[in-house]
Amino acid sequence: MLAEARRVRAVELFEGGVSNAEIARAVGVCTESVRRWRRVWEQDGASGLRRRAATGRPPKAGRHPGRDGPGRVGARSPGSWF
Repeated sequence: MLAEARRVRAVELFEGGVSNAEIARAVGVCTESVRRWRRVWEQDGASGLRRRAATGRPPKAGRHPGRDGPGRVGARSPGSWF
């Protein structure tokens, strides 16, 4: 995953003593993201920046996000607009 690869690269640069601004430019994120990653890295190490499983309610079986279904604009027939 691209986001995790960015954080891994940032850790390499943290360990090399590179500034937050330089890391942000190198990995293509804002400086605030790098500041947040550095705080986590200082507290929890590189493992703290690993991808975590999604939280919250699991998706309902049979639902496919992004596909047209009842109630979605793409599911209406042209004559049903008025």
